[in-house]
Amino acid sequence: MKDEKTQNARLLTFSFLLIASTAIAAVVGFFLYQSNLISQKLELANLELETSNKEITQQKITLEQLAIEANAANQKSLLTQSRIAALEAERLIKEGELGSAIALTLAVLPHDQNRPTDKAAELQLRSAIYKFSEKKVFHFHDSEILFLSASKRNDVFVTVFKDRKTIAWNSRGSVKFVINDHNKDITALNLSDDGNYFALGLNDGTVRVWNLDGENISTLVGHDNSINAISFLKDNKHLVTASDDHTARVWLVSGKLVSILEGHGGSI
Repeated sequence: MKDEKTQNARLLTFSFLLIASTAIAAVVGFFLYQSNLISQKLELANLELETSNKEITQQKITLEQLAIEANAANQKSLLTQSRIAALEAERLIKEGELGSAIALTLAVLPHDQNRPTDKAAELQLRSAIYKFSEKKVFHFHDSEILFLSASKRNDVFVTVFKDRKTIAWNSRGSVKFVINDHNKDITALNLSDDGNYFALGLNDGTVRVWNLDGENISTLVGHDNSINAISFLKDNKHLVTASDDHTARVWLVSGKLVSILEGHGGSI
Protein backbone atom coordinates (compact mmCIF):
# COMPACT_ATOMS: atom_id res chain seq x y z
CA MET A 1 0.00 0.00 0.00
CA LYS A 2 2.88 2.29 0.85
CA ASP A 3 4.59 1.52 -2.45
CA GLU A 4 1.39 2.33 -4.32
CA LYS A 5 1.12 5.71 -2.64
CA THR A 6 4.73 6.45 -3.39
CA GLN A 7 4.23 5.52 -7.03
CA ASN A 8 1.11 7.70 -7.26
CA ALA A 9 2.99 10.61 -5.74
CA ARG A 10 5.75 10.21 -8.27
CA LEU A 11 3.24 10.05 -11.11
CA LEU A 12 1.55 13.17 -9.75
CA THR A 13 4.87 15.01 -9.48
CA PHE A 14 5.86 13.92 -12.98
CA SER A 15 2.52 15.04 -14.35
CA PHE A 16 2.90 18.40 -12.63
CA LEU A 17 6.41 18.84 -13.95
CA LEU A 18 5.23 17.87 -17.44
CA ILE A 19 2.38 20.37 -17.31
CA ALA A 20 4.69 23.07 -15.93
CA SER A 21 7.33 22.48 -18.58
CA THR A 22 4.65 22.51 -21.27
CA ALA A 23 3.28 25.80 -19.93
CA ILE A 24 6.77 27.31 -19.76
CA ALA A 25 7.46 26.13 -23.29
CA ALA A 26 4.18 27.69 -24.41
CA VAL A 27 5.02 30.98 -22.70
CA VAL A 28 8.51 30.98 -24.17
CA GLY A 29 7.10 30.14 -27.56
CA PHE A 30 4.56 32.97 -27.23
CA PHE A 31 7.24 35.48 -26.32
CA LEU A 32 9.46 34.24 -29.14
CA TYR A 33 6.52 34.62 -31.51
CA GLN A 34 5.79 38.13 -30.24
CA SER A 35 9.48 39.02 -30.45
CA ASN A 36 9.63 37.76 -34.02
CA LEU A 37 6.44 39.62 -34.83
CA ILE A 38 7.85 42.83 -33.35
CA SER A 39 11.08 42.33 -35.32
CA GLN A 40 9.09 41.91 -38.51
CA LYS A 41 7.09 45.04 -37.74
CA LEU A 42 10.30 46.97 -37.03
CA GLU A 43 11.81 45.77 -40.29
CA LEU A 44 8.63 46.78 -42.11
CA ALA A 45 8.65 50.19 -40.39
CA ASN A 46 12.32 50.69 -41.29
CA LEU A 47 11.57 49.70 -44.87
CA GLU A 48 8.66 52.14 -45.00
CA LEU A 49 10.83 54.86 -43.45
CA GLU A 50 13.58 54.20 -45.97
CA THR A 51 11.04 54.29 -48.80
CA SER A 52 9.57 57.52 -47.40
CA ASN A 53 13.06 59.09 -47.17
CA LYS A 54 13.76 58.07 -50.75
CA GLU A 55 10.44 59.62 -51.84
CA ILE A 56 11.23 62.83 -49.91
CA THR A 57 14.69 62.97 -51.47
CA GLN A 58 13.16 62.43 -54.90
CA GLN A 59 10.60 65.15 -54.24
CA LYS A 60 13.37 67.54 -53.20
CA ILE A 61 15.28 66.71 -56.36
CA THR A 62 12.10 67.24 -58.38
CA LEU A 63 11.40 70.58 -56.68
CA GLU A 64 14.97 71.74 -57.22
CA GLN A 65 14.75 70.69 -60.85
CA LEU A 66 11.43 72.53 -61.22
CA ALA A 67 12.97 75.63 -59.64
CA ILE A 68 15.91 75.44 -62.03
CA GLU A 69 13.56 74.99 -64.99
CA ALA A 70 11.33 77.86 -63.79
CA ASN A 71 14.34 80.16 -63.41
CA ALA A 72 15.59 79.17 -66.85
CA ALA A 73 12.14 79.83 -68.33
CA ASN A 74 12.00 83.21 -66.57
CA GLN A 75 15.45 84.15 -67.86
CA LYS A 76 14.41 83.10 -71.36
CA SER A 77 11.23 85.17 -71.05
CA LEU A 78 13.20 88.25 -69.92
CA LEU A 79 15.61 87.86 -72.81
CA THR A 80 12.69 87.51 -75.19
CA GLN A 81 11.16 90.71 -73.80
CA SER A 82 14.46 92.51 -74.31
CA ARG A 83 14.76 91.28 -77.88
CA ILE A 84 11.19 92.24 -78.74
CA ALA A 85 11.80 95.66 -77.19
CA ALA A 86 15.00 96.00 -79.21
CA LEU A 87 13.11 95.32 -82.44
CA GLU A 88 10.41 97.80 -81.47
CA ALA A 89 13.08 100.36 -80.51
CA GLU A 90 14.71 99.87 -83.91
CA ARG A 91 11.36 100.60 -85.59
CA LEU A 92 10.83 103.69 -83.43
CA ILE A 93 14.30 104.95 -84.27
CA LYS A 94 13.61 104.61 -88.00
CA GLU A 95 10.36 106.54 -87.55
CA GLY A 96 12.11 109.28 -85.59
CA GLU A 97 10.45 108.40 -82.27
CA LEU A 98 13.79 108.55 -80.47
CA GLY A 99 12.42 109.46 -77.05
CA SER A 100 10.04 106.49 -77.10
CA ALA A 101 12.88 104.24 -78.19
CA ILE A 102 15.02 105.36 -75.25
CA ALA A 103 12.20 104.95 -72.71
CA LEU A 104 11.26 101.52 -74.09
CA THR A 105 14.80 100.18 -74.07
CA LEU A 106 15.56 101.52 -70.60
CA ALA A 107 12.49 99.66 -69.31
CA VAL A 108 13.87 96.26 -70.34
CA LEU A 109 17.54 96.73 -69.59
CA PRO A 110 18.71 94.90 -66.44
CA HIS A 111 18.15 96.75 -63.16
CA ASP A 112 19.77 94.04 -61.03
CA GLN A 113 22.45 91.37 -61.44
CA ASN A 114 19.89 88.54 -61.74
CA ARG A 115 18.29 89.91 -64.89
CA PRO A 116 19.96 88.77 -68.13
CA THR A 117 21.41 91.40 -70.42
CA ASP A 118 20.45 91.41 -74.06
CA LYS A 119 23.15 93.05 -76.15
CA ALA A 120 20.68 94.00 -78.90
CA ALA A 121 18.61 96.04 -76.44
CA GLU A 122 21.71 97.80 -75.15
CA LEU A 123 22.86 98.60 -78.67
CA GLN A 124 19.43 99.99 -79.58
CA LEU A 125 19.53 102.20 -76.48
CA ARG A 126 22.97 103.51 -77.39
CA SER A 127 21.85 104.04 -80.98
CA ALA A 128 18.73 105.92 -79.89
CA ILE A 129 20.69 108.15 -77.52
CA TYR A 130 23.36 108.82 -80.13
CA LYS A 131 20.85 109.66 -82.87
CA PHE A 132 18.79 111.70 -80.45
CA SER A 133 21.89 113.63 -79.40
CA GLU A 134 22.98 114.04 -83.01
CA LYS A 135 19.61 115.30 -84.23
CA LYS A 136 18.28 117.09 -81.19
CA VAL A 137 20.63 117.72 -78.30
CA PHE A 138 23.71 118.98 -80.07
CA HIS A 139 21.58 120.88 -82.50
CA PHE A 140 19.81 122.49 -79.56
CA HIS A 141 22.70 122.69 -77.14
CA ASP A 142 26.42 122.15 -77.60
CA SER A 143 27.55 120.56 -74.34
CA GLU A 144 28.42 117.12 -72.99
CA ILE A 145 25.59 115.02 -71.47
CA LEU A 146 26.35 114.02 -67.88
CA PHE A 147 23.11 112.31 -66.83
CA LEU A 148 19.97 110.90 -68.43
CA SER A 149 16.91 109.54 -66.62
CA ALA A 150 13.70 108.21 -68.19
CA SER A 151 10.29 107.49 -66.73
CA LYS A 152 8.99 103.92 -66.77
CA ARG A 153 5.36 104.93 -67.23
CA ASN A 154 5.42 107.65 -69.85
CA ASP A 155 7.68 108.91 -72.59
CA VAL A 156 9.35 111.67 -70.63
CA PHE A 157 13.05 111.90 -69.87
CA VAL A 158 15.49 114.44 -68.52
CA THR A 159 19.08 115.19 -69.48
CA VAL A 160 21.74 117.10 -67.55
CA PHE A 161 24.63 118.79 -69.34
CA LYS A 162 28.13 119.58 -68.20
CA ASP A 163 27.41 123.32 -68.31
CA ARG A 164 24.69 122.77 -65.61
CA LYS A 165 21.79 123.07 -68.04
CA THR A 166 18.89 120.61 -67.51
CA ILE A 167 16.38 119.79 -70.23
CA ALA A 168 13.11 117.84 -70.04
CA TRP A 169 11.98 116.16 -73.26
CA ASN A 170 8.87 114.48 -74.58
CA SER A 171 8.77 111.24 -76.55
CA ARG A 172 9.31 112.93 -79.92
CA GLY A 173 12.44 114.69 -78.78
CA SER A 174 10.76 118.06 -78.31
CA VAL A 175 11.91 120.22 -75.44
CA LYS A 176 9.33 120.61 -72.65
CA PHE A 177 11.38 123.11 -70.65
CA VAL A 178 14.94 124.12 -69.82
CA ILE A 179 16.42 124.80 -66.38
CA ASN A 180 19.47 127.01 -66.44
CA ASP A 181 19.62 128.67 -63.04
CA HIS A 182 22.06 126.46 -61.14
CA ASN A 183 25.27 128.04 -59.89
CA LYS A 184 26.59 124.72 -58.57
CA ASP A 185 27.66 121.57 -60.40
CA ILE A 186 24.95 118.93 -60.81
CA THR A 187 26.15 115.58 -59.45
CA ALA A 188 23.04 113.36 -59.56
CA LEU A 189 19.71 113.01 -61.39
CA ASN A 190 16.69 110.76 -61.03
CA LEU A 191 13.18 110.80 -62.52
CA SER A 192 10.28 109.20 -60.64
CA ASP A 193 8.68 106.10 -62.16
CA ASP A 194 5.39 107.89 -62.78
CA GLY A 195 7.19 110.71 -64.60
CA ASN A 196 5.73 113.43 -62.36
CA TYR A 197 8.92 114.51 -60.59
CA PHE A 198 12.65 114.59 -61.03
CA ALA A 199 15.38 115.52 -58.58
CA LEU A 200 18.77 117.13 -59.13
CA GLY A 201 21.63 116.70 -56.65
CA LEU A 202 24.24 119.42 -56.39
CA ASN A 203 27.82 119.43 -55.19
CA ASP A 204 26.93 121.73 -52.28
CA GLY A 205 24.75 119.00 -50.72
CA THR A 206 21.34 120.36 -51.72
CA VAL A 207 18.72 118.53 -53.78
CA ARG A 208 16.12 120.31 -55.87
CA VAL A 209 12.84 118.59 -56.78
CA TRP A 210 10.94 119.66 -59.90
CA ASN A 211 7.65 118.68 -61.45
CA LEU A 212 7.21 118.15 -65.19
CA ASP A 213 5.70 121.60 -65.58
CA GLY A 214 9.13 123.04 -64.84
CA GLU A 215 8.31 124.16 -61.29
CA ASN A 216 10.85 123.79 -58.48
CA ILE A 217 8.48 122.40 -55.83
CA SER A 218 11.05 121.88 -53.06
CA THR A 219 14.71 122.17 -52.10
CA LEU A 220 16.10 119.52 -49.75
CA VAL A 221 18.68 120.96 -47.38
CA GLY A 222 20.60 118.88 -44.85
CA HIS A 223 23.56 117.12 -46.43
CA ASP A 224 26.97 118.59 -45.68
CA ASN A 225 28.68 117.46 -48.86
CA SER A 226 28.14 116.61 -52.52
CA ILE A 227 25.16 114.44 -53.54
CA ASN A 228 26.23 111.18 -55.18
CA ALA A 229 22.93 109.38 -55.84
CA ILE A 230 19.17 109.94 -55.80
CA SER A 231 16.41 107.33 -56.02
CA PHE A 232 12.62 107.72 -55.88
CA LEU A 233 10.75 105.03 -53.96
CA LYS A 234 7.96 103.04 -55.59
CA ASP A 235 5.23 105.26 -54.14
CA ASN A 236 6.76 108.20 -56.08
CA LYS A 237 6.23 110.34 -52.97
CA HIS A 238 9.50 109.60 -51.20
CA LEU A 239 13.08 109.79 -52.38
CA VAL A 240 16.42 108.72 -50.94
CA THR A 241 19.62 110.74 -51.30
CA ALA A 242 23.22 109.62 -50.69
CA SER A 243 26.13 111.95 -50.07
CA ASP A 244 29.85 112.33 -49.52
CA ASP A 245 28.93 113.27 -45.93
CA HIS A 246 28.60 109.50 -45.22
CA THR A 247 24.81 109.62 -44.75
CA ALA A 248 21.72 108.70 -46.70
CA ARG A 249 18.46 110.58 -46.12
CA VAL A 250 14.82 109.80 -46.84
CA TRP A 251 12.60 112.72 -47.84
CA LEU A 252 9.10 113.51 -48.98
CA VAL A 253 8.98 115.24 -52.37
CA SER A 254 7.51 118.20 -50.50
CA GLY A 255 10.93 118.66 -48.87
CA LYS A 256 10.22 117.19 -45.42
CA LEU A 257 13.05 115.08 -43.98
CA VAL A 258 11.77 111.62 -42.91
CA SER A 259 14.91 109.92 -41.60
CA ILE A 260 18.71 110.02 -41.61
CA LEU A 261 20.63 106.77 -42.24
CA GLU A 262 24.00 106.97 -40.51
CA GLY A 263 26.79 104.50 -39.83
CA HIS A 264 28.61 104.43 -43.16
CA GLY A 265 32.35 104.71 -42.95
CA GLY A 266 32.76 106.62 -46.18
CA SER A 267 31.01 108.27 -49.09
CA ILE A 268 27.81 106.66 -50.32
